[in-house]
Amino acid sequence: MRTWIYAFNTFMSVSRYSQQVCRKIAHYTLNIITSQAAGGAEPFVAIEAALRPVVTNYDTIFAAWDLQKGEQEGQTLSLAQLLEDLSSQKARRWDVQVQVQYDIDTPQYRAIFPNRRIPFQQGTQESKVAAVGTLADALGGIDLLEALKNEVGAYHGQLVASLNTQNAELAETKVESNALAAAREQVCVEMYGALGALM
Repeated sequence: MRTWIYAFNTFMSVSRYSQQVCRKIAHYTLNIITSQAAGGAEPFVAIEAALRPVVTNYDTIFAAWDLQKGEQEGQTLSLAQLLEDLSSQKARRWDVQVQVQYDIDTPQYRAIFPNRRIPFQQGTQESKVAAVGTLADALGGIDLLEALKNEVGAYHGQLVASLNTQNAELAETKVESNALAAAREQVCVEMYGALGALM
């Protein structure tokens, strides 16, 4: 039989890597305590009074975190789709439109696409977004390609907005995660206190 270590919070240890596990244990514990407190039996009434608000707070923060995580994933998917469209279709179409005006071996073409389509297909999200902005700048002042410049500029604006939103959602998820970690710790401490009181 294993020796019980009183200074070691088992709830904290078991739920360290899973908020869902903590939530399940918290609800199970609260339900058991509530059923015992129904007849007014002590110390169950006092334990329930201390545990219920902490579990309710944890549930509220958990729900906000879960919602925020979904919003973050949605924004990440939105940006990923825009970048996929850039790599697979937009860059090719833009390149072909420039080649209609300037042969691929001309200095004019090289000034617009010095590395061909590579910057739109390789690198980080930020570098791909920057490459679209650079292309819009390179198309500036070329009357024959003014419509293309406007299209590229508009797409760059979409990418920047999506990237900024994704970064904001990531930051918000981190804030929610920190709040949830603190609430998990609080609920684990309260459950361990309840265990101690029952022992």
